[in-house]
Amino acid sequence: PSDRGAIISHASPALMARYLACSATLPLAAKESVQALTAAASHLRSGGLVAFPTETVYGLGAHALDETAVLSIFATKKRPLSDPVIVHVLAGEDALALAQLTDGEREVFDLLAKRFWPGPLTIVARAAPNVPKCVTAGTGFAGLRAPRHPVARALLETSQLPIAAPSANLFGHVSPTTAQHVLDDFKTCNNVLVLDGGASDVGIESTVVKVCERSGGSHVDVHVLRRGIITPTDIADSLRASIVDVALASHQRIVQNDTTEGQHAPGQMLTHYAPNIPAFIVDDCAGNAPATQDQRAPVTLPACAILDFGGQLSQYRSEALWYSDLSPEGDIVVAIRALYAGLRAAEVVPRAEAVLLPRVAGTADTREHAEALHDRLYRAASGLHCTIDQYTVRLSS
Repeated sequence: PSDRGAIISHASPALMARYLACSATLPLAAKESVQALTAAASHLRSGGLVAFPTETVYGLGAHALDETAVLSIFATKKRPLSDPVIVHVLAGEDALALAQLTDGEREVFDLLAKRFWPGPLTIVARAAPNVPKCVTAGTGFAGLRAPRHPVARALLETSQLPIAAPSANLFGHVSPTTAQHVLDDFKTCNNVLVLDGGASDVGIESTVVKVCERSGGSHVDVHVLRRGIITPTDIADSLRASIVDVALASHQRIVQNDTTEGQHAPGQMLTHYAPNIPAFIVDDCAGNAPATQDQRAPVTLPACAILDFGGQLSQYRSEALWYSDLSPEGDIVVAIRALYAGLRAAEVVPRAEAVLLPRVAGTADTREHAEALHDRLYRAASGLHCTIDQYTVRLSS
């Protein structure tokens, strides 16, 4: 909502998650919100880190053109330098100052920005020389996005800086959709300010597309590198007016977490968005699928937290330690919005040894959103599937 304001919190070893300013329901023009945004902007300009809300998830931001500040994001998150960070800007013209585009790439960029910005789309383009190498993971390409959340936009306007920001969580952990999630991960970090703008209303990270003209300039390739709430169909529809030939394709990469190869988009690692206890996607509720001999002992249902979708695993509700359904009605968008809060709730269930997750397929109308949700569930489980056989959970072949 456009009237949401900002709380500022300074997390430090001495002051654990202490709120210092106003209620998140106050307007941005309120004195407390203006003071919070002014303090956050000053902190960014001095090389500090600010966690702030976007419509997708909360971001951990630094001045994008200050290499030392950006490197502190990696150190704070324990994030490998092979994983790039997205640069947030107010508008298309601000993004263009950070990119090098051919005429064909510029036309595609303009069509995408006009249709989806401000909003949950990141456009990856060849970076301008002033963009630090650590922003691009050494690839020479930078992800650029204009967020629509009013607090994010107010911070960008107040600071007058491009803000590099991955999700505001420890690397590989479940992404944060509230300020409390951020504080849970960074409660002892003394260089982080947290702006609270309420819960993120999309709930998963932005769709990422890379725009790159082919050698010779005959086509512009648009590659979907990460699924999000904006679908490939949405992107294809936005490019119908292009006067240059555009080839659209999706590339879902699964990269081992120990890779040193620079990635063109975040969210490519096998283990990502993961709870702090093991997670598994349930393949066969009837126990008919074969089980492998795994070095780990099998887990019993009474030691499991179940995060369900559409009631698929409801038959095990009474035997499980904890049960929650992202959307009992099977609404994919509702489930996406609830996913990360659900995973964070599951990981802190007392005595829970594992989280069981559902398979997600979707209908013809919801398939693309289902693929985005499945991508997060798959990486949260590190690609591991299981079966349930007489209330014992075993890894699937």
